[in-house]
Amino acid sequence: MKRTALIVCTLLLVGCSSPAPEAAAPGAPPSSAAPAADTADAAPCRALIGDDGGLVSESARFLSGVSELDDTTATEAAALAGNLEGVGETSSEDLRELLTVMQEPFREMQRAYAAGRRFSLDPDGYKAAANEVIALCEPQV
Repeated sequence: MKRTALIVCTLLLVGCSSPAPEAAAPGAPPSSAAPAADTADAAPCRALIGDDGGLVSESARFLSGVSELDDTTATEAAALAGNLEGVGETSSEDLRELLTVMQEPFREMQRAYAAGRRFSLDPDGYKAAANEVIALCEPQV
């Protein structure tokens, strides 16, 4: 089941490019080499990829399914960013940095909604960070 959830999550990440309105703030893509696994990250990794794909899968599904920016999507984006941040607070520095990059499209979505401007998803930074999280966490889950 865990392997299936990771495969589904990876497929979501590969196809994660929702057509949405303008003005994205690109996150700095993380390095291409995954950081070494930290055994202190076992609990955060369970939350992130778990048996069902976890928070990484949930956030990828959200990003790939967003078709308009409204109060509901801005609220859900804020919740996902907060969940990623919360997991980051209990993780290693390497994992926390990746989660900060993953939060950026959600934070930008919130800012765009609050400012009344359009939002355009640039998924590259998110996808790269999420793939590194999967590579880092898979051995620990």
